[in-house]
Amino acid sequence: MLQHFFLQVIASTSDKASANQRLYRMHNDGKMCYKTPNLFATDQQRYLYFISDAPHLVKTVRNNLASSGWGKNTKYLWNNEKDILWRHIVDIYRHDSESQLSMTKLTSDHIHLTPHSVMNVKLAAQVLSYSVGSLLMAYGGEQGQETAKFILLMDRFFDCLNVRSIQEGHHKRKADLLPFRTLNDQRFEFLEREFLGYVLAWKQAVDSRPGNFKKSERNKMFLTDQTFEGLWTTVHSTIEATQYLLSNGVEFVLTHTFCQDPLEEHFGRHRGLGRRADNPSLWIFGQVETVIYAGEL
Repeated sequence: MLQHFFLQVIASTSDKASANQRLYRMHNDGKMCYKTPNLFATDQQRYLYFISDAPHLVKTVRNNLASSGWGKNTKYLWNNEKDILWRHIVDIYRHDSESQLSMTKLTSDHIHLTPHSVMNVKLAAQVLSYSVGSLLMAYGGEQGQETAKFILLMDRFFDCLNVRSIQEGHHKRKADLLPFRTLNDQRFEFLEREFLGYVLAWKQAVDSRPGNFKKSERNKMFLTDQTFEGLWTTVHSTIEATQYLLSNGVEFVLTHTFCQDPLEEHFGRHRGLGRRADNPSLWIFGQVETVIYAGEL
Protein backbone atom coordinates (compact mmCIF):
# COMPACT_ATOMS: atom_id res chain seq x y z
CA MET A 1 0.00 0.00 0.00
CA LEU A 2 2.85 2.40 0.81
CA GLN A 3 4.20 2.00 -2.72
CA HIS A 4 0.94 3.48 -4.08
CA PHE A 5 1.66 6.66 -2.07
CA PHE A 6 5.13 6.91 -3.69
CA LEU A 7 6.92 5.77 -0.53
CA GLN A 8 9.77 3.40 -1.30
CA VAL A 9 9.91 0.53 1.18
CA ILE A 10 13.58 -0.34 1.69
CA ALA A 11 13.75 -2.46 4.82
CA SER A 12 11.72 -4.42 7.34
CA THR A 13 12.95 -4.34 10.94
CA SER A 14 11.99 -6.81 13.63
CA ASP A 15 13.45 -8.55 16.64
CA LYS A 16 15.15 -11.92 16.24
CA ALA A 17 12.16 -14.01 17.28
CA SER A 18 12.16 -17.42 15.65
CA ALA A 19 8.92 -16.63 13.81
CA ASN A 20 10.55 -13.61 12.14
CA GLN A 21 13.64 -15.58 11.19
CA ARG A 22 11.48 -18.34 9.69
CA LEU A 23 9.76 -15.66 7.63
CA TYR A 24 13.13 -14.46 6.33
CA ARG A 25 14.22 -18.01 5.48
CA MET A 26 11.05 -18.58 3.45
CA HIS A 27 12.56 -16.27 0.83
CA ASN A 28 15.67 -18.46 0.39
CA ASP A 29 14.45 -22.08 0.49
CA GLY A 30 14.88 -22.34 4.25
CA LYS A 31 18.43 -20.93 4.31
CA MET A 32 19.61 -17.74 6.00
CA CYS A 33 18.38 -14.72 4.07
CA TYR A 34 18.79 -10.98 4.43
CA LYS A 35 16.96 -9.64 1.34
CA THR A 36 14.30 -10.48 -1.21
CA PRO A 37 13.20 -8.80 -4.46
CA ASN A 38 10.55 -6.15 -3.83
CA LEU A 39 7.72 -7.37 -6.05
CA PHE A 40 5.77 -4.14 -5.60
CA ALA A 41 8.55 -1.83 -6.80
CA THR A 42 7.47 -0.46 -10.18
CA ASP A 43 10.16 2.18 -10.76
CA GLN A 44 13.18 -0.17 -10.79
CA GLN A 45 14.35 -3.51 -9.47
CA ARG A 46 14.74 -3.08 -5.74
CA TYR A 47 15.23 -5.34 -2.76
CA LEU A 48 13.48 -5.46 0.57
CA TYR A 49 16.10 -5.89 3.28
CA PHE A 50 15.46 -7.80 6.49
CA ILE A 51 17.04 -6.23 9.57
CA SER A 52 17.14 -7.54 13.12
CA ASP A 53 16.80 -4.65 15.54
CA ALA A 54 20.34 -3.67 16.63
CA PRO A 55 19.48 -2.72 20.25
CA HIS A 56 17.71 -6.07 20.62
CA LEU A 57 20.80 -7.85 19.26
CA VAL A 58 23.00 -6.07 21.80
CA LYS A 59 20.75 -7.30 24.60
CA THR A 60 20.80 -10.89 23.35
CA VAL A 61 24.58 -10.89 22.95
CA ARG A 62 24.90 -9.56 26.50
CA ASN A 63 22.51 -12.29 27.65
CA ASN A 64 24.67 -14.94 25.96
CA LEU A 65 27.70 -13.55 27.75
CA ALA A 66 25.87 -13.29 31.07
CA SER A 67 25.06 -17.01 30.85
CA SER A 68 28.64 -17.99 30.03
CA GLY A 69 29.96 -19.76 33.11
CA TRP A 70 27.63 -17.67 35.25
CA GLY A 71 23.98 -17.39 36.22
CA LYS A 72 21.98 -19.94 34.25
CA ASN A 73 25.30 -21.34 32.99
CA THR A 74 23.74 -22.32 29.66
CA LYS A 75 26.85 -21.15 27.82
CA TYR A 76 30.60 -21.48 28.13
CA LEU A 77 31.80 -19.32 25.25
CA TRP A 78 35.16 -20.19 23.72
CA ASN A 79 37.26 -18.85 20.87
CA ASN A 80 40.92 -18.71 19.88
CA GLU A 81 41.84 -21.15 22.64
CA LYS A 82 40.42 -18.81 25.29
CA ASP A 83 37.18 -18.60 27.25
CA ILE A 84 34.77 -15.67 26.94
CA LEU A 85 33.16 -15.47 30.38
CA TRP A 86 30.88 -13.20 32.39
CA ARG A 87 33.29 -13.63 35.29
CA HIS A 88 35.73 -11.36 33.46
CA ILE A 89 33.10 -8.58 33.50
CA VAL A 90 32.47 -9.20 37.19
CA ASP A 91 36.22 -8.92 37.91
CA ILE A 92 36.40 -5.59 36.09
CA TYR A 93 33.37 -4.31 38.01
CA ARG A 94 34.99 -5.27 41.31
CA HIS A 95 38.33 -3.76 40.27
CA ASP A 96 36.64 -0.52 39.26
CA SER A 97 34.55 -0.39 42.45
CA GLU A 98 37.51 -1.02 44.73
CA SER A 99 39.73 1.53 42.98
CA GLN A 100 36.91 4.14 43.19
CA LEU A 101 38.15 5.63 39.91
CA SER A 102 34.87 4.98 38.06
CA MET A 103 36.62 4.13 34.82
CA THR A 104 33.45 2.35 33.64
CA LYS A 105 29.73 2.85 34.20
CA LEU A 106 29.27 -0.64 35.63
CA THR A 107 27.04 -0.95 38.68
CA SER A 108 25.41 -3.83 40.51
CA ASP A 109 22.46 -3.53 38.10
CA HIS A 110 24.76 -4.37 35.19
CA ILE A 111 26.13 -7.48 36.91
CA HIS A 112 23.14 -8.95 38.76
CA LEU A 113 20.49 -9.05 36.06
CA THR A 114 16.79 -9.24 36.85
CA PRO A 115 13.79 -9.91 34.55
CA HIS A 116 13.39 -6.12 34.36
CA SER A 117 17.03 -5.06 33.88
CA VAL A 118 17.65 -7.75 31.28
CA MET A 119 15.35 -5.76 28.96
CA ASN A 120 17.27 -2.51 29.42
CA VAL A 121 19.28 -1.69 26.29
CA LYS A 122 21.35 0.95 28.08
CA LEU A 123 22.65 -1.55 30.63
CA ALA A 124 23.59 -3.99 27.87
CA ALA A 125 25.36 -1.31 25.81
CA GLN A 126 27.34 -0.13 28.85
CA VAL A 127 28.59 -3.67 29.47
CA LEU A 128 29.60 -4.13 25.82
CA SER A 129 31.34 -0.76 25.74
CA TYR A 130 34.75 0.60 24.88
CA SER A 131 35.51 1.51 28.50
CA VAL A 132 34.84 -2.03 29.74
CA GLY A 133 36.66 -3.66 26.83
CA SER A 134 39.76 -1.47 27.07
CA LEU A 135 39.94 -1.83 30.86
CA LEU A 136 39.62 -5.59 30.55
CA MET A 137 42.28 -5.62 27.85
CA ALA A 138 44.64 -3.72 30.15
CA TYR A 139 43.93 -5.40 33.50
CA GLY A 140 42.11 -8.64 32.68
CA GLY A 141 45.25 -10.69 32.19
CA GLU A 142 45.78 -13.25 29.46
CA GLN A 143 42.57 -15.11 30.30
CA GLY A 144 40.45 -12.02 29.68
CA GLN A 145 41.88 -10.97 26.33
CA GLU A 146 39.35 -12.76 24.12
CA THR A 147 36.45 -11.40 26.17
CA ALA A 148 37.92 -7.90 25.83
CA LYS A 149 38.35 -8.31 22.07
CA PHE A 150 34.76 -9.45 21.65
CA ILE A 151 33.43 -6.56 23.74
CA LEU A 152 35.41 -3.99 21.72
CA LEU A 153 34.05 -5.44 18.48
CA MET A 154 30.49 -5.31 19.84
CA ASP A 155 31.01 -1.70 20.91
CA ARG A 156 31.96 -0.69 17.37
CA PHE A 157 29.18 -2.81 15.88
CA PHE A 158 26.54 -1.03 17.95
CA ASP A 159 28.01 2.41 17.24
CA CYS A 160 27.94 1.75 13.49
CA LEU A 161 24.30 0.64 13.63
CA ASN A 162 23.17 3.31 16.08
CA VAL A 163 24.13 6.56 14.33
CA ARG A 164 21.52 9.01 15.62
CA SER A 165 22.52 12.51 14.54
CA ILE A 166 24.92 14.57 12.48
CA GLN A 167 26.81 15.96 15.49
CA GLU A 168 26.93 13.10 18.02
CA GLY A 169 30.09 11.60 16.55
CA HIS A 170 31.89 14.93 16.89
CA HIS A 171 30.65 15.56 20.42
CA LYS A 172 31.67 12.08 21.63
CA ARG A 173 34.79 11.97 19.44
CA LYS A 174 33.76 8.63 17.99
CA ALA A 175 34.04 8.36 14.21
CA ASP A 176 31.72 5.35 14.17
CA LEU A 177 28.84 7.61 15.27
CA LEU A 178 29.19 9.95 12.28
CA PRO A 179 26.59 9.73 9.48
CA PHE A 180 27.30 7.44 6.55
CA ARG A 181 27.97 9.65 3.51
CA THR A 182 30.07 7.65 1.01
CA LEU A 183 29.89 4.23 -0.61
CA ASN A 184 33.44 3.43 0.44
CA ASP A 185 32.98 4.27 4.12
CA GLN A 186 35.52 2.18 6.08
CA ARG A 187 32.78 1.07 8.47
CA PHE A 188 31.29 -1.12 5.75
CA GLU A 189 34.54 -3.06 5.60
CA PHE A 190 34.72 -3.23 9.39
CA LEU A 191 31.21 -4.64 9.69
CA GLU A 192 31.58 -7.25 6.97
CA ARG A 193 35.22 -8.26 7.22
CA GLU A 194 36.36 -7.55 10.76
CA PHE A 195 33.21 -7.93 12.84
CA LEU A 196 31.27 -10.53 10.88
CA GLY A 197 34.54 -12.19 9.88
CA TYR A 198 35.34 -12.64 13.57
CA VAL A 199 31.92 -14.16 14.29
CA LEU A 200 32.14 -16.55 11.33
CA ALA A 201 35.69 -17.60 12.26
CA TRP A 202 34.50 -18.17 15.83
CA LYS A 203 31.72 -20.45 14.65
CA GLN A 204 34.14 -22.38 12.44
CA ALA A 205 36.66 -22.70 15.29
CA VAL A 206 34.01 -24.20 17.56
CA ASP A 207 32.78 -26.60 14.86
CA SER A 208 36.33 -27.80 14.15
CA ARG A 209 37.68 -27.79 17.72
CA PRO A 210 39.53 -31.04 18.37
CA GLY A 211 37.98 -33.26 20.98
CA ASN A 212 35.11 -35.63 21.49
CA PHE A 213 32.53 -32.93 22.19
CA LYS A 214 28.82 -33.52 21.96
CA LYS A 215 26.74 -31.18 19.81
CA SER A 216 25.20 -29.65 22.93
CA GLU A 217 28.69 -28.97 24.33
CA ARG A 218 29.80 -27.24 21.12
CA ASN A 219 26.60 -25.18 21.13
CA LYS A 220 27.56 -23.83 24.56
CA MET A 221 30.85 -22.51 23.13
CA PHE A 222 29.14 -20.21 20.62
CA LEU A 223 26.28 -17.72 20.46
CA THR A 224 22.74 -19.01 20.09
CA ASP A 225 21.62 -19.75 16.54
CA GLN A 226 19.08 -16.91 16.64
CA THR A 227 21.70 -14.39 17.76
CA PHE A 228 24.20 -15.51 15.13
CA GLU A 229 21.60 -15.34 12.38
CA GLY A 230 20.46 -11.93 13.59
CA LEU A 231 24.01 -10.56 13.44
CA TRP A 232 24.66 -12.08 10.01
CA THR A 233 21.38 -10.78 8.59
CA THR A 234 21.70 -7.29 10.02
CA VAL A 235 25.29 -6.69 8.93
CA HIS A 236 24.60 -7.64 5.32
CA SER A 237 21.26 -5.88 5.06
CA THR A 238 22.40 -2.66 6.75
CA ILE A 239 25.41 -2.38 4.46
CA GLU A 240 23.45 -2.92 1.27
CA ALA A 241 20.45 -0.81 2.30
CA THR A 242 22.70 2.08 3.29
CA GLN A 243 24.70 1.86 0.06
CA TYR A 244 21.48 1.74 -1.96
CA LEU A 245 20.22 4.93 -0.31
CA LEU A 246 23.54 6.72 -0.84
CA SER A 247 23.54 5.64 -4.48
CA ASN A 248 20.08 7.07 -5.05
CA GLY A 249 20.32 10.67 -3.97
CA VAL A 250 20.35 10.41 -0.18
CA GLU A 251 22.98 12.78 1.20
CA PHE A 252 23.65 10.82 4.40
CA VAL A 253 22.21 7.90 6.36
CA LEU A 254 21.58 7.70 10.09
CA THR A 255 21.48 3.97 10.78
CA HIS A 256 19.39 4.43 13.93
CA THR A 257 16.44 4.88 11.57
CA PHE A 258 16.68 1.15 10.83
CA CYS A 259 16.01 0.37 14.51
CA GLN A 260 12.51 -0.28 15.81
CA ASP A 261 13.01 1.72 19.03
CA PRO A 262 11.48 4.95 17.63
CA LEU A 263 8.41 3.01 16.50
CA GLU A 264 8.09 1.28 19.87
CA GLU A 265 8.44 4.63 21.63
CA HIS A 266 5.81 6.22 19.42
CA PHE A 267 3.21 3.52 20.02
CA GLY A 268 4.17 3.50 23.69
CA ARG A 269 3.01 7.11 23.78
CA HIS A 270 -0.21 6.02 22.07
CA ARG A 271 -0.80 3.44 24.80
CA GLY A 272 -0.01 5.99 27.50
CA LEU A 273 -2.43 8.58 26.12
CA GLY A 274 -5.08 6.00 25.31
CA ARG A 275 -5.00 4.63 28.85
CA ARG A 276 -7.68 1.95 29.06
CA ALA A 277 -8.56 2.10 25.35
CA ASP A 278 -6.54 -0.98 24.39
CA ASN A 279 -8.62 -1.50 21.22
CA PRO A 280 -8.95 2.02 19.78
CA SER A 281 -11.04 2.85 16.72
CA LEU A 282 -9.50 4.58 13.72
CA TRP A 283 -11.02 7.88 14.91
CA ILE A 284 -9.50 7.56 18.41
CA PHE A 285 -6.13 6.61 16.91
CA GLY A 286 -6.25 9.71 14.71
CA GLN A 287 -7.09 11.93 17.67
CA VAL A 288 -4.19 10.57 19.74
CA GLU A 289 -1.85 10.92 16.77
CA THR A 290 -2.87 14.57 16.45
CA VAL A 291 -2.15 15.17 20.16
CA ILE A 292 1.30 13.58 19.82
CA TYR A 293 2.07 15.57 16.69
CA ALA A 294 0.92 18.83 18.30
CA GLY A 295 3.15 18.17 21.29
CA GLU A 296 6.19 17.85 19.03
CA LEU A 297 5.67 21.18 17.28
